[in-house]
Amino acid sequence: MREAGAIPLAITNTSECCMWWESYNNNHGKSCNPYDTNRIVGGSSGGEGCLLASAGSAFGIGSDIGGSIRMPAFFNGVFGHKPSKFIVSLKGHYPIPKDYHLKSFLGVGPMSRYATDLKPMLQIMAGENATKLRLDEPVDLSRVKIYYQTDDGGGHLVTPVDPDIKTAMQKVVTHFQSTVKAKVQRVRFDKLRKSAPIWLANMKAKDAPGFDQEITGYTGKISPTFELLKWIFGRSDHALIGILTALFENSGIKYGDPKTNFPCGAKRRSSWRKCRHS
Repeated sequence: MREAGAIPLAITNTSECCMWWESYNNNHGKSCNPYDTNRIVGGSSGGEGCLLASAGSAFGIGSDIGGSIRMPAFFNGVFGHKPSKFIVSLKGHYPIPKDYHLKSFLGVGPMSRYATDLKPMLQIMAGENATKLRLDEPVDLSRVKIYYQTDDGGGHLVTPVDPDIKTAMQKVVTHFQSTVKAKVQRVRFDKLRKSAPIWLANMKAKDAPGFDQEITGYTGKISPTFELLKWIFGRSDHALIGILTALFENSGIKYGDPKTNFPCGAKRRSSWRKCRHS
């Protein structure tokens, strides 16, 4: 981006280790939504979304392993894109996963005030991989199949989708149907209601260091239980969500469990070719 003429203005706020859907840490506090300071900005790239929404910058860069570009873009009314895996280099990103599988989840991508800025930014950021994206080729939107779902199907402890969001989604559907005659179909994926445990299961890694090490910058290891006790008395150096992540990391489905459905896992390396092409 610098070589293309971009001028860095700031490094913006994130959640601790980029692992939460709001942007709070003990060093810089919490980023508040510019439209309503009682609301959050999303995370982990929430400071970036906030700055763009405040017109503090025209565009910026975020990273996403579970919504960390997409949520701040949505929360702040700006635009963001998580590229396909390995399209944009992860060099220089922190934290960097120590596992190939997790690296394939992490994406560095553009964020901007205007949707039209996403494409030229992605072309620059993708470097030699830009040709794979064929971004300069026109797209016939009438031939694009669009599928949508209005809620997650009833996940546990999930707030219902606001009626205003459903109304906005229906306006988008109507727009594509009336302007470009696109094929738009409402679908229902029942397993989407389990999206949180599915994501958590896919974040399991075989030999990678645990979050109790990552949270220290790989310089040591915390005792999550002891840190939680310190946090209660205001003595911990870490945010509550970081401590809880380390505390519950090894709960739930274990790595290698058939429920994780890893056809490319270490125990089934012979299926790699089939998996790659499917």
